[in-house]
Amino acid sequence: MALIPPHRWLCRCLAPEALCPTTELTPTLDSPGFLWEPMLALAHRHLVAAPWYAALRRRDLLERAPAEMVEHLVVLHELSIQRNRLLRRELIRAAHAFNALGVEPLLLKGALALLPGQPPEIAARLLGDLDLLIPADRLADCRNALQALGYSATHKEDHHTSHHHAPPLFHPDHGAKFELHRAALGGPLAAALPAEEVWRNSQPISIERTFVRTPSLTHRVLHNLLHTLIQDHRAELGTVELRQVLDLVQFRAHEDAGIDWPLIRTRFAALGQGATLGGYLRITHNLFNQPPPDGIRFSIATAWLEWKFELCRRHRGASRGFYWWMRLKRLPKRLGTPSWYAMKIRALRSGESL
Repeated sequence: MALIPPHRWLCRCLAPEALCPTTELTPTLDSPGFLWEPMLALAHRHLVAAPWYAALRRRDLLERAPAEMVEHLVVLHELSIQRNRLLRRELIRAAHAFNALGVEPLLLKGALALLPGQPPEIAARLLGDLDLLIPADRLADCRNALQALGYSATHKEDHHTSHHHAPPLFHPDHGAKFELHRAALGGPLAAALPAEEVWRNSQPISIERTFVRTPSLTHRVLHNLLHTLIQDHRAELGTVELRQVLDLVQFRAHEDAGIDWPLIRTRFAALGQGATLGGYLRITHNLFNQPPPDGIRFSIATAWLEWKFELCRRHRGASRGFYWWMRLKRLPKRLGTPSWYAMKIRALRSGESL
């Protein structure tokens, strides 16, 4: 059996057993040239070290790893679990306050990892802030409710008046942070995933006598793809964020038949990003052994994106070149937009990066 390259071995280890049985990982693990240290460095760089520990434990591979590394991962995993317990407690507090206002917040992105019954790799996911979709006409009321719980803004309000989410609210005692969204995505992507549609297809769920809502599986996948590839510019930069790919893999592994892939293809095609979707799903297959869904077409543009991602994986500096090329392409439009100058002046005054 051919040996699996290190970056792919890490991904296959994180994958569900159905996608990659442990027996397919052991030949590479038994090879003389196998090194744990680069694997750990890669896991840290992609913020999946704690989920990797959960995956190694699930596959009974921890005894094969160096003892010092296992000790490091045990501590990291426990810290991540403790942090997520705290965030879950704060989510319940916030939901209780919102429910008193007649609002059931809708969980987005990493907040979904706090739901009960998650796979161990997702339960240990490293979380930053908690993203909640709130009805636009109730957003101010919900922000006031969070402030009554001790949260305060970390940015000036005028920076976010037209943004798809309000300024983050941060708790000084434990560092939990909320972003309340009026739309799931910003700018032209809002039309690809309209808030009204997300609300209409969401499902209610009860957590410790509080009520929240979750997006449909199709909308979870669509939000993950649009946010990662376009809003975060991963396709333009040629970079893969394994934490986000792992979420996508787990969504599909849960119930791929329940995902409306024709709808997702249509939304990406309307944005002129059909090849981006195909290329990314091909890369996901290469890394996690999860075949693309039926109906995904591949082309020269798809092959270019695959090559771009591989180039940036092998040569991390290449992504910087794509970053500056992205900035340069946007410059003429920004120079012709009066509001851009005011935004940059505010950034300079506040000491933010341009």
